Amino acid sequence: MDLTVVFVGVVASLCGIIFGYYGFKRNLKKDWQEDGSVRQDIKYIKDSLAEINKKLEKSDERYIDIVRKQAELELSCKQAHKRIDELIKGG
Repeated sequence: MDLTVVFVGVVASLCGIIFGYYGFKRNLKKDWQEDGSVRQDIKYIKDSLAEINKKLEKSDERYIDIVRKQAELELSCKQAHKRIDELIKGG
C-alpha cells in the first residue's frame, strides 16, 4: 500500500508538471502576441505624433510669414500716412 501511494503521488506530480509546462507555453505565446499588439499601437501613436509635429511646424512657419507680412504692411501704411499728411500740409 505504501508503494501505491508513492506511485500515485509521483504520477500526480509529473502530470502537474506537464500540465503546468503546457499552460506556461500557451500563456507565453499569448503574452508575445499581446506584446506585439502593444508595440504596434505604440508605433502608430509615435507616427501620428510625428505627423502632428510636422503640421505644427508648417503652421508655425505660416504664422511667422503672416506676422512678417503684417509688419511690412504696417510700415508701408505708416509711410503712406506720412506722405498724405505732407500733401495735406503742403497743399
